[in-house]
Amino acid sequence: MTTKIKKLNFNDHKEIKIKPGPHLQTIKAANNVNIIVHEFSTAACEMPIIFIKDEDTGRFRSVAVTGLELNENVFFKDNFWQAHFIPGAVAFNPFSLQRFESSDNAVSLELCIDEESEAVNANEGEALYLDDGSESTYTSDLRKRMHEYIHFQRVTEKFLEYLVDTELLVQRSLDVEVSGKTLSLYGMYVVDPKKLENLTDDEFIVLRKRGYLPLIYAHHTSLGQFNHLSKLKIMAAN
Repeated sequence: MTTKIKKLNFNDHKEIKIKPGPHLQTIKAANNVNIIVHEFSTAACEMPIIFIKDEDTGRFRSVAVTGLELNENVFFKDNFWQAHFIPGAVAFNPFSLQRFESSDNAVSLELCIDEESEAVNANEGEALYLDDGSESTYTSDLRKRMHEYIHFQRVTEKFLEYLVDTELLVQRSLDVEVSGKTLSLYGMYVVDPKKLENLTDDEFIVLRKRGYLPLIYAHHTSLGQFNHLSKLKIMAAN
């Protein structure tokens, strides 16, 4: 799938429309997708939530697991997304917020569009602009929701930083049985239950006050969804 990302503007995009979504083809072959903490409780009902470390930067990200092998997403069947939960990281497709730097070194986030997306057309869906050149309600609402998502991403980063600083994350491997075949999963990090239990009262209170306990509990509960992924994989093969 090709991409042609361009800053949204009236002159170039006044004639186009966006087909009804969600447009999730970008993760059709992705075995995980980034999620923010505000999505944990919903995602945990269908997908395992784990943490992945970027070996180059050392930074962690929270992800929902969508497949048990590379280039696999078991939530796609017959080219349709089967889960109730739609990850916000891709729900905005074909739009994104891109950083731009002006001549005076000021940095701004600008709403951009992938002009090659299958959602873009001239006849069906939501218009991006009104005849007078102003943004449609669809576009202005989209811009607002995307900026809110960026804010929630920063909250997620703070949560991950806390887990790292308190050394609550541990690396784990997992074997999943699928139709008599063992799939070994590596490179995942989880919040260590033993370390959580051994926190002092003061440390535990900090977790509670910051609102991190429900996130950790949702993460722990979600790990049982690996069995759900195994069943979906079996169903997809039949």
